[in-house]
Amino acid sequence: MNRQLKYARIEEERRFLLKTIPDDLNVEEPFHRIIDRYIPSTRLRLRRIESPSGETLVFKLGQKYQTPELDAHQTLMTNFYLDEAEYQVLTPLGGSTITKRRYRYQHAGFDYSLDVFEGNLNGLVLAEIESHSEVDISPLP
Repeated sequence: MNRQLKYARIEEERRFLLKTIPDDLNVEEPFHRIIDRYIPSTRLRLRRIESPSGETLVFKLGQKYQTPELDAHQTLMTNFYLDEAEYQVLTPLGGSTITKRRYRYQHAGFDYSLDVFEGNLNGLVLAEIESHSEVDISPLP
């Protein structure tokens, strides 16, 4: 077994920059608010996921990176699930923070994660699709 893959999983994804929020997305629908803090000089991301009411659902520390063996749509991803005390210990490490609302969105038979950014990135809208095989996402419209 490749040592790099012992604890990491390959994530296959494609992202699309959208001009606006799709007309058929109801922004009142359920979403998760994601607060990401990118720790300086590392590949680490501290993530808090909240419900629309602000209740914390998940704390995670993640590492996402590419290697020469992977193609352009693939990254290696490792997550550690944290409790609140562990999250608070890591928070002082600082870093750039990005906040977004994540919706589930279906288009042309594909399931996307649709990220609507808040704060300094307000107005940015990204659609992302993940797959377990390149065949699943290669024929996207």
